[in-house]
Amino acid sequence: MPLIGESVKRLMRGGTDMGTLTISRFFVAHVFLIPACIFALVASHLFLFRKVGAAGPFTEDPLEPTQKAEFFYPRQILMDLSLTALLIIGLGCLAFFMPVQLGPPANPADAQYIPRPEWYYLPIFQWLKYWHGAASVIGVLVIPTVLALAVVALPFLDRSVERRPWKRPVAMSAYLFVMCALIGLGLRSKDLDRRDPEIAQQLAKQKAEEVAYMSEPFEPELSSASLAAANVALADPLAAKGKAIFESHYCTACHGEGGVGTAAAPALIGTGAKFSTDQITELLRHPTAKMKAGGMPTPELSPDEMNALVAYVASLK
Repeated sequence: MPLIGESVKRLMRGGTDMGTLTISRFFVAHVFLIPACIFALVASHLFLFRKVGAAGPFTEDPLEPTQKAEFFYPRQILMDLSLTALLIIGLGCLAFFMPVQLGPPANPADAQYIPRPEWYYLPIFQWLKYWHGAASVIGVLVIPTVLALAVVALPFLDRSVERRPWKRPVAMSAYLFVMCALIGLGLRSKDLDRRDPEIAQQLAKQKAEEVAYMSEPFEPELSSASLAAANVALADPLAAKGKAIFESHYCTACHGEGGVGTAAAPALIGTGAKFSTDQITELLRHPTAKMKAGGMPTPELSPDEMNALVAYVASLK
């Protein structure tokens, strides 16, 4: 987004990179800011509803209505509560019978992973594919802004009292066009994934891994080994600094939290008992052929940073 995009990104991330501050800010947004906006919207709706009155059925004559006037309480309150209850029951059924699969923990080292949004974001996902380079500003910012402003301006542009859908062809046609376009984009995205054998095979593999992970019994993320490693690192300031370097260079993606090891790389626990600090430093600066074949990078660290990282690895007992 031009002009304010970089500032908004820093505000949402809580800095230049995503981290714990990003999670905290999104948590606050979901728990406090968004509900506050929803409550404000509901309050303004009720205020206008009480001030102007109910519109009534769209088949009613707006100038000479035949139905008698009613108080807001109790009938309208009961109608609102009934609809709200139906919505909550519907969401509850969706959450119970069609739960969202969280999937296995994100692994930055997995270059084969193909990200795909939930079904309700697929139309936007497909829409973004058609815009590249400088033209992406048009598809991402200009067109959605024009559509949003058109919706907001509709009551000011269309001053007719007519509310029957079949008497409003322009407004209904525009609405149906946007809805059909969104549905078509979503189906197009699904169809393109099915047509590509490699993508379809990888997505099926990810789905199987996702289902298998969600079927496993719950276990705390921090095992006793990684928790002990964290405690040891915190007891040694140099090792604590090395732990931060270990995590910032995404070593946890292969070696696991606290060096407990994963399918991609062996555990580092006990390395300090097998090798001296000089040997660990040499291995980090000049990985063996087997380590390179496994994807082990050569970290570009200053001597102080390397000493801290070696101290952390040596502390993993």
